[in-house]
Amino acid sequence: MNPLTSFYRTFSSQRFPHAVLLEGATRELAASFIAAWLCENMAQEPCGVCSHCQKAANWGHVDVTVLTNVEDKQIPVDDVRALVAQSYVKPNEAARRVFVIENAHKLNLHGQNALLKCIEEPPPSVCFLLLTPNKKELLPTILSRVTLYSLPGAAAEFSEEALDAAEKIAHALAQNDEWAVLSATAPFDKAKPLMLESLTALKDHLRAALLIAGGAGELAENTNAYQLAQLGSARLSRLAERVQELERDAERNANQALLRARISATFFS
Repeated sequence: MNPLTSFYRTFSSQRFPHAVLLEGATRELAASFIAAWLCENMAQEPCGVCSHCQKAANWGHVDVTVLTNVEDKQIPVDDVRALVAQSYVKPNEAARRVFVIENAHKLNLHGQNALLKCIEEPPPSVCFLLLTPNKKELLPTILSRVTLYSLPGAAAEFSEEALDAAEKIAHALAQNDEWAVLSATAPFDKAKPLMLESLTALKDHLRAALLIAGGAGELAENTNAYQLAQLGSARLSRLAERVQELERDAERNANQALLRARISATFFS
């Protein structure tokens, strides 16, 4: 189903999501989501003629706040905290305020954590729209708190080798088997791209396990995560954070052999 059609249908029951992640969307499509939240005459879709719809189409609405990164840098955590503080201010013109985070994958670990509580329980009349080319760059805890709409072809496919490594690591973590993690990561010593790809794939397992641990197993796409979910939400969240730390270290060109040795120690510390 078209993501817009699916989103519009939620308004008929007045149970529309207040936090949405669009994966692979254009700004034009994002504007249609914003218009649905702000439209004066929302029925089966935004009317397109009210002042709110027209301003949303041009990204010029006073009740729409956009946070983005500059020159491909990370989004500072202080900017996220400022946005969260703004979310408690009442709308100026529309019935709601919409906060848009462009390039949400540029939120660092602290930025994503600063956003967590607010998107889980947003203030009244506040909606959040996160935009990213690839959801796999976001923490599983963020992904478990938003309604995801993925555009066809948005997410890159993983190689079989990376998927196999991620599955083996996930299984080893579920069994608390440090030696098995070391064994599963052996190919990483001389293959930085494989390490990064496998760690990103591992986040899919952790996200699915977090959904299951939180009682939303029906939303988990990964059917192999039930054992991993037995670790509990707190440990799964810590593991997800450590995966991101390892990814950052790998991107900084840390020594591959030492980094691979750290993976197991990091997960079991």
